[in-house]
Amino acid sequence: MKKSLLVVLTLFLALGQGFVVAAETFSRPSMAHNSLTIATGVEGCTRRAARAFELEGFGFSSAGDNALWGSKGSYMACIMCNLAPGGLTQVNIVAANAEEIPDVVQSEVTRLQRRMEELGRDRNLDRRR
Repeated sequence: MKKSLLVVLTLFLALGQGFVVAAETFSRPSMAHNSLTIATGVEGCTRRAARAFELEGFGFSSAGDNALWGSKGSYMACIMCNLAPGGLTQVNIVAANAEEIPDVVQSEVTRLQRRMEELGRDRNLDRRR
């Protein structure tokens, strides 16, 4: 009886450790999203997105005609520019991090959004390279 109980307890411990490892391996990344509407075309928006990534220290590349992907450390971000009614452009900014720290990821999205807004107000910011 003692031997079978010991085998069962060992099995539960082994399974428990397996679940902990699986939970750590497959933990969900933190993600955040903001959107804004700007008074420029899609091309102008993607230029702003590239500059916003640059100013915030992201490396970036094109993800298609109207989107850019950026990375900085463990962060990945995407800025997508889509036509909106009235000649405006809808900007969607999404960021993710492998760690489960949502506030930090949201602050990255907020910084990128502020850069997009600043670049619309201050034309000199876009020229300072």
